[in-house]
Order: sequence, then C-alpha cells, then structure tokens
Amino acid sequence: MNIASLLGIFLALTALPGCHGPSSTAPSATVSPPVATSPLPPAIVEVPAATAIADAGPDAPPAIASSGVFDEPVVDRRIFREVLVGALPSPPRRRTWTFTRGASRARLTIACQTGSKGAHSTGASWLRLSGEENQESQWLPAIAAEYVGEQRGTSPLSFRFSLVSGPSDRAACGVLHPAILFTCRPSKVLVLRAGAAIVVGRKGPNDEIPPHHWSPSARESVSSLRCEAEVEGDAGYASVTLWHDVAFEFAAGKHGSPGVEWAFENSDMVIQDGGYRWMP
Repeated sequence: MNIASLLGIFLALTALPGCHGPSSTAPSATVSPPVATSPLPPAIVEVPAATAIADAGPDAPPAIASSGVFDEPVVDRRIFREVLVGALPSPPRRRTWTFTRGASRARLTIACQTGSKGAHSTGASWLRLSGEENQESQWLPAIAAEYVGEQRGTSPLSFRFSLVSGPSDRAACGVLHPAILFTCRPSKVLVLRAGAAIVVGRKGPNDEIPPHHWSPSARESVSSLRCEAEVEGDAGYASVTLWHDVAFEFAAGKHGSPGVEWAFENSDMVIQDGGYRWMP
C-alpha cells in the first residue's frame, strides 16, 4: 500500500466521532457554589477538674477549676462567697461559688476550703471575723465541686442543678446535696466594706453576751441577683448554704472586688452574727 492510501485511511478515521486528535483548548471545569457556614459560638476553655487549683497569690481568692467547656455562649458570670468561722464550726469553712449562665443552661462551680491547722485570730484559739480570716495562710488549698443544670423558668428565673463532681470526703466541702433548686430575682442588698470586722466589747453586769459592732459599719445598697436555694425533695430542713436561711447575692464586681460574701461568726454565747460584705 502506498503512502497516499495510508494517509486517506488516517483522515477517514479521525473524522469518526470520539476520534479527534489532541485539542489546544482545555475542557471547562465545573465549579460548585460555596457552602454557607454559621459562625461557631465562642467556647470558654477551662481547666480540667483533675488539675490542681492554681495559687493566685497569698491574698487572692482561689482560682476555680471546671470539668470542661461550657456548651453555650455565656450570658452572665458572677461570684458569691460564704465564710463561716467561730468557736463552734470545726473546722472553719469558706466556699466560693461561681454562677455561670447561658441561654438555657447554667453551672455552679464551688471552691471549697477549710481552715488550716491551728488557724486562729489574735487573742482567741479559733478564727474570728477579725480581718485575719482574710489571710490566705489561714486556709487550706481549695478543692473543686461542680453542679450543672438547666433553666426552668423566666419569671422568676429558676434552675435545677445536679451535682456532677466533688470530693468523696464530705469534710472538704461540707454537705453537697445531689440536686438543688435556685429561684432568682433582681434585688438590693446592704453590703459592708471589704474586710469589715466584728469588734467585741466588754460584757456589762446585765449583759448575757458582750456587745459587738461592725467596723467600719458603713453599708451601701448594691444591686444583685438574689437566688434562694433549696434541696430538691426536702421538707425544708436541709440547707444548701453553710448557715441556714442565707440567700446567694450575686452582685457584679465593684471597688476591685469580684463579688459579695456572707460572713458569719458562730461563737455561741460570745457572738453569733453575720453580714454581707465585699470580698477583699
């Protein structure tokens, strides 16, 4: 077969469908439209509960650990502290509560402390509300416990909390009930200055107990979220707080203080008195 015949066969084949030669134009690519995404809510990453609570300094309130990441954007976070000292409480106790709220969920984290060995105020064998109870050396390192819960109502604001972590030894935190209920309303509370102390006077001939007063005695009216707590299923005898019938006063920080505390001294026939004051 001559060259002319071969060339004719080649041209005939390239004319068939699907037998085109290489093209200088690249095939067009199919472009998919971009996928719409919503921004993720901000996550609050906190220290695992197994991690020791850090020491923030000799006079700083204890840092608070948590079991994980709060799964909602935070609406509000406030701190309240309880201080119970005196001749009768053994040991003296201090609990710092952090109340974190989201749109529908909430968390209560507690830093529990007991008095260190030999903790006492000058002139007494026990710790008093003398101002010396604010020294961190009077307290052992904090141990964490945590409640998580859901909002149940909006008017008033109410929550049900379940205990999810805490020390097995009740001596560390006191009694932590399995389920507690919060009912919260905007309120006003009279607050003493940070470090206000109870000064005990001399007992007179007709006095059953010696007179006492707060120093300084000035109080200011502070806006707060007052939360009354009760134990779920209880007939009214159990107490959530260290001292009975005390409301949680969650006030925004002020004067450099992170929040309000309830401080109570229980020394039986010497003194039984307490009050709200700014945390130092």
